[in-house]
Amino acid sequence: MLRIKQLPIPLAPRAEQDRIVAAIEEHFSRLDAVESTLKRELRSIAALRWSLLTDAFKVDGTLPRNWQRKEIGEVAEVQLGRQRSPQHHAGPQMRPYLRAANVTWTGLKLDDVKQMNFDEDDFETYRLHPGDLLLNEASGSPNEVGKPAVWWGEIEDCCFQNTLLRLQARDVDPDYLYWYCYMAALTGRFGEAGRGVNIRHLGKRGLARFPIAVAPPSEQKDIVTRLQEQFQQSSECETSVRQAQERARALRCSILAKAFNGQLVPQDPDDGPADVLLRRLSREKSTRSKRERAAA
Repeated sequence: MLRIKQLPIPLAPRAEQDRIVAAIEEHFSRLDAVESTLKRELRSIAALRWSLLTDAFKVDGTLPRNWQRKEIGEVAEVQLGRQRSPQHHAGPQMRPYLRAANVTWTGLKLDDVKQMNFDEDDFETYRLHPGDLLLNEASGSPNEVGKPAVWWGEIEDCCFQNTLLRLQARDVDPDYLYWYCYMAALTGRFGEAGRGVNIRHLGKRGLARFPIAVAPPSEQKDIVTRLQEQFQQSSECETSVRQAQERARALRCSILAKAFNGQLVPQDPDDGPADVLLRRLSREKSTRSKRERAAA
């Protein structure tokens, strides 16, 4: 392993070093200001999404007269996934299953899907169907509890584990239910309703009893369409901001690379050569070592 003392370092004349440092600080100061602005933009996008969701579902206001306040268990079938245990780690009927790690804010992440044994009865009970809404049952972060994603049959004969809850809409538009759960998760309302201290568990009973503001069917469709359009626009803005952040990080690396390749500032033939500086540093090091040996 190469020790840090053995790492080679390009050494410019001292006057050029001063110019390099000044140039780096000037460029980085500007990049700091740009990145600070980009972070504010991301916070503004997050705040906008929060506002869009809470306004859509009248969270902080009085419900319109034609709306109803119900519990999620009244408008959807609620089910907890199958518990994972050693006896299911192997068997003749191994099947894929989803767990909390597969559910993200942008949908399902299916590059790491586990398997366990499901007999025919369990398979019928826990088999996923297109349109099923899956929610993260627990998390150490209140704003991650109940995070939702929709299953569209991406993997054949797939089931789900008890780190997930399944909702199957009955008396409400499935997309409306998804966006309502998205709101309740993002704003931490599911987390507040959960049990536990370090890990907040929503649970089947907690989800079934969770209140939902139910708009008339025609309004549900309008709300879903509006939220889909608004979130698409906000996602495009977020993508642009994050791409700008990546460019800023790349520019920092480029500045540093040029700085230590002699390309960031002009060279001056009147600068003292670097070997003079090296000889002085070597003499100073030798003198320091002699003093340390004498003191010992």
